[in-house]
Amino acid sequence: RCFGHILNLVAQAFLYGDDAASFELQSEAYGMLERVEEDLEHWRAKGPVGKLHNIVKFILASPQRTEAFKAHAREQEEADIYKLAEESTAELEVIQNNATRWNSTYMMIERALIKQSELNSFIQDLGLEADASKRVPAADILTSDDWKALREVSHILEPIYNMTMRTQGWGTSGGHGRLWEVMTGMEYILEHLEDWKLLYEDETANHATEERRRAQGEELESVADTKSMSARLSVVGQTRERPLRQSRLPSRLQGFEITPLHRRRETVLSACPSTSPLFNEGALP
Repeated sequence: RCFGHILNLVAQAFLYGDDAASFELQSEAYGMLERVEEDLEHWRAKGPVGKLHNIVKFILASPQRTEAFKAHAREQEEADIYKLAEESTAELEVIQNNATRWNSTYMMIERALIKQSELNSFIQDLGLEADASKRVPAADILTSDDWKALREVSHILEPIYNMTMRTQGWGTSGGHGRLWEVMTGMEYILEHLEDWKLLYEDETANHATEERRRAQGEELESVADTKSMSARLSVVGQTRERPLRQSRLPSRLQGFEITPLHRRRETVLSACPSTSPLFNEGALP
């Protein structure tokens, strides 16, 4: 296999998985049978790249919609006063990809990133249409995380695309397909992919570490809450089971003879005259 074919297999495996040919055949079968919804879902399963494919297909489905997107881009550019010194992108069209040529997917992503704000605002305006057929399906709307993923896919594919363009055709003097350029190109692509692999491994490891720390923190909080509850119950139990306090004289009365309350009551009651109705002999004549 030639170097370009190897690069093509690498890029297709990255975009569509190990069985890219089956994915392509399935999409073509849905197209021939006019099973539009199933084809959209088929591409949607590929994540942000598939969702972008569906959006571009929606815009290019009719000349009227394509022209409406261009008009929207021109209006947005005229309203943006901060793009006076930038090159106009209003007339640039979105690029439709296909599963056969992976570089078309790279070009589709690159063009979409240039027109990201225009695509987002155009889709938002279409969302106000009463007719559902004139709106982009909600499942295909790209989120900020989807755009971030597309940008990363572009960064990963860019060296492969550049190397494919540089080594295609017949070799010329000193480069463009010579053996030395193929060998160094393979090392460059391998190092590039290894760097991205290491980056994602670090992010995955950091995410796993954060999840593990969070779980440990929740476990420690649960243990602390359990210990705190046990301590509270212990304090309550000690409060209920504590012995009765003994009555003691205040310090200012220490040394004085104090008659207990129950004895004072007995003394007062004995000194009081009896109120019982007794017969009084002195009252007789």
